[in-house]
Amino acid sequence: DNYGHAEGDAVLILFSKVVKDVVSAHAGFAARYGGDEFVGLVLTDSEREPERLIPHIKNRVSESQLCTIDGVEITIRISGGYANYQPGISLEQSVNAADEVMYADKEQMKKDGLVSTEVREKYNG
Repeated sequence: DNYGHAEGDAVLILFSKVVKDVVSAHAGFAARYGGDEFVGLVLTDSEREPERLIPHIKNRVSESQLCTIDGVEITIRISGGYANYQPGISLEQSVNAADEVMYADKEQMKKDGLVSTEVREKYNG
């Protein structure tokens, strides 16, 4: 939003490539869920594996130099969440649970100062 549609599209392309690479390496599937949100399905032997993948994706994205605008290098920060499959829980309920974790992650990033002032003001009124 702060840098224009072309830069936003470039971020989505970069992010989707990183997610696809990471999730595919773990025999998974990823897709754009809507807007700037993606959802992935990863089959693992460990319930803790998704917890490890999110920081890995975050690091890969933040290490990618996307572009420089007016001499300022843009660093991409993402938030993420996950939910483990539970018998009897619908896909929608799982996505909602992962969303709750993602929003908690986003709030923690704001507290840690990892979200720009403009973004904090936008979401905090």
